[in-house]
Amino acid sequence: GGLSDFGPVLRLTPPAALARRLRGEPVRDGAVLWAGMDVLRQEEDDADSRWRKATVEELERVHGWLQAHVCALKTPAARLLLRFITGVDTLATGSGHRPSILVYNDWKHPCSNWAHLPTASTCAQQLYLPVYPSREVFRSKLVETLRVFRYREKNGESGFDYA
Repeated sequence: GGLSDFGPVLRLTPPAALARRLRGEPVRDGAVLWAGMDVLRQEEDDADSRWRKATVEELERVHGWLQAHVCALKTPAARLLLRFITGVDTLATGSGHRPSILVYNDWKHPCSNWAHLPTASTCAQQLYLPVYPSREVFRSKLVETLRVFRYREKNGESGFDYA
C-alpha cells in the first residue's frame, strides 16, 4: 500500500508524464471538462435526506441543458466549475475517479425545487444538481452558484459552510 504502489511507476515513467498522472490534465475548455465527467441520476428516494429520485425524462432534459452549458464554457469558467466540484482545476488521467453530476428532485419543495442552488462535495467529486422547471432557471441557479463561489474563493472564504 501507500507510496510503494508507485515504485514501478516512478522508475518507468518520464517526469512530465508522472507529473500529469499525479496532478491531472489542465482543463482547456468546457468540451474537455464535459468529456471528463459523468452524469448520474438519483435512482431511489432517500428517506434520510431531501432527495427524491429523478425520472429518466428529467435526467434527459437536464442532461441536455447541462451539456450545452458546460460545452460552451471558456477555459476560466470551465476551471471554475471543476474547482467547485473537485477543489482542483485539473482532471485525473488514466483510471482515476471521474467527477460526476447527480441529478435529483427535492422532496421538501416538490413543486418549487427551483429555490435550491446546486451544491457540491469535493470529497466525492460530485455536483448535486436539482431538477429545475426550465432551462432559464437551471442556468441562473448554476451561474449564481459559481458567482458566489468565485467571490468566496477570491476572498479566502472557501469551506464547508457554502452549500
